[in-house]
Amino acid sequence: MFEKSKSKKAVFLESIIKYFPSEIIASATTTMMMCIKDFYPDNNDKLRLIKELGVTLLKTPPKKNQPKLDYLNFGWECMKITKDPHIYLETAIILVDFAIKNLNASSVNVFIKEIFTLLQNFAMSTDSGDGLYMKLEYLLVKVMMTAKDFSELIGFENLLSLLNYFPTTVKNKLCEMMLSFFVTNNKKL
Repeated sequence: MFEKSKSKKAVFLESIIKYFPSEIIASATTTMMMCIKDFYPDNNDKLRLIKELGVTLLKTPPKKNQPKLDYLNFGWECMKITKDPHIYLETAIILVDFAIKNLNASSVNVFIKEIFTLLQNFAMSTDSGDGLYMKLEYLLVKVMMTAKDFSELIGFENLLSLLNYFPTTVKNKLCEMMLSFFVTNNKKL
């Protein structure tokens, strides 16, 4: 397929993943991951390709469970290496969405907990920009959508501490969303 000695441009594989029919890409998930692993040494290129592969797999997931797990594990291994919080969050959003749609609830909880644990290692300073906060907010909303009840939502050890990274107005909005979730899902109130 590719010669190892030649430099690979991620944009070419990214275009294939993006524009080929999702059914074909889904059936070749393992091949795509091997190609990303073997021919793209730059971790940011890998994460861009993993993110694009995830968007495609959300349209048409692989039929077997093993490629789904392999995709999530490969994505997670690459995410753990990055030092860029923006690409980390962009990839995390796709992986969480994929996990929600393709794994059982307990597996999703473990995966989300790992994402939050690593996210806390990033320096989330106020000069990180609004884009980073918007991505983090989107990720938190995705997590809220997965919880079946409020105790599960609060059970994410690192969820509440992540709220402290937000400006007060955003933090209040997210807390209101959680309380609304609690009230609407607790029939006794």
